[in-house]
Amino acid sequence: FELNAECQGRRGVLMLNGVAIQTPCLVPYTEEGHLPSLTPDIVDQLKLEMLQVSLQDMWPNLQMMEKYGNGIKKLNNLENHLYMFISRDPLTYYESNKNNVSINTKGGIRTVSSKDYMQLARSIQPDIITSISYDISWVSSNKRKRACVENTLKWLDECLELKQVDDIIFGTIVGGSGEMDRYYSATQTSQRNVDGFMFGGFGLDEEEEEKYRIVNKIIENIDASKPRAITDQGDPVCVMELVSHGIDIFNLTYPHTMSCLGIAIVFPLNNFGKFI
Repeated sequence: FELNAECQGRRGVLMLNGVAIQTPCLVPYTEEGHLPSLTPDIVDQLKLEMLQVSLQDMWPNLQMMEKYGNGIKKLNNLENHLYMFISRDPLTYYESNKNNVSINTKGGIRTVSSKDYMQLARSIQPDIITSISYDISWVSSNKRKRACVENTLKWLDECLELKQVDDIIFGTIVGGSGEMDRYYSATQTSQRNVDGFMFGGFGLDEEEEEKYRIVNKIIENIDASKPRAITDQGDPVCVMELVSHGIDIFNLTYPHTMSCLGIAIVFPLNNFGKFI
């Protein structure tokens, strides 16, 4: 990751498998690696360099992906695009138990270990793997916040132990609304051999001001030379606000949600005045 400029926000270039991605950049929501209702040729026209694929979507396809052996890009005919593998589907939330991450499948709630997660990552062959996170509500107890940080760090260590030479792993930072919990998660994650950071546990039930406060607390305590990604965020004004705070990569469901509701995304440009 090469940081080119830093003023009100950051501009940089993220190199992944020979592809240069200008940041800040968008990583849109997909269903099993596909942008819903869009064919591969239309996706190419949108000039989206990276797409998101989630554990919940792909877990039922583990055996098929392993048997296929060529990864999700070739399977979906999207070989010109990069993929980021994330542990939580941004449109759903299931609180994990003490030892495993929980996901909802057609067969019910399933638990997945770090070994399972990395096994699935091998079959998908993504360009970025974000470590498993224990996501909690922002009104959770202090005990639950501590447990979420400890479990996420444990899972990060397990993912790093299973890391192969070419793997790019982003460490996930959690802790809900707790400043000290986020501080500990950020400092401990930054001390590990990660290639970037995923700001986890956002897009749940946080207030706007609270979100920006926690984002700033995380940024103060991580390596500024590495890329920063954040989970599900909202409208374009929110994205621009987070750009001004120094976020590089955005995993978004907003365009997908608006499309499902049949709503055109129309907003006054003067809302962006302070960012121009």
